[in-house]
Amino acid sequence: MLKPKDRQRIQDWLAQSPEDRQPKTQAELARQLNTTPQTIIRIGKEQKGALDVDALPVEEQIKMFDKLLYKLAIDKNSPAKLKELFAKRYGLLIDKSETRVKFELTADDLAAGVIRARRELESEGMAQVQSESALLSQNIRQN
Repeated sequence: MLKPKDRQRIQDWLAQSPEDRQPKTQAELARQLNTTPQTIIRIGKEQKGALDVDALPVEEQIKMFDKLLYKLAIDKNSPAKLKELFAKRYGLLIDKSETRVKFELTADDLAAGVIRARRELESEGMAQVQSESALLSQNIRQN
């Protein structure tokens, strides 16, 4: 098993130009690190395939994140937290926060609101509001 510091040394060695490398060959480096040249080749391939995400524009980083998140979320073996993150990211899941509104209205406020509403309706010609009680018919009130 390759130690993290040895892996870093291989990556640093591969990042140098061939003229500046010490030791000069993969075989010599492999002997020094007690590994095989194939391991150095494999790490080199991994390093070439790696993408420096931080160097990309933010829009591209977001696209890559979304693609990766989608792949991980649809995987049946992925943790529930990833699926939850995906759902929140796309508005499929909302927080279960509760909002309470306290509304207080006095009888005077209610009466004033009703009077205002009546006046608005009458001024716009939308309704005529009877000022007398509509429960009693005209005949009964006159008797």
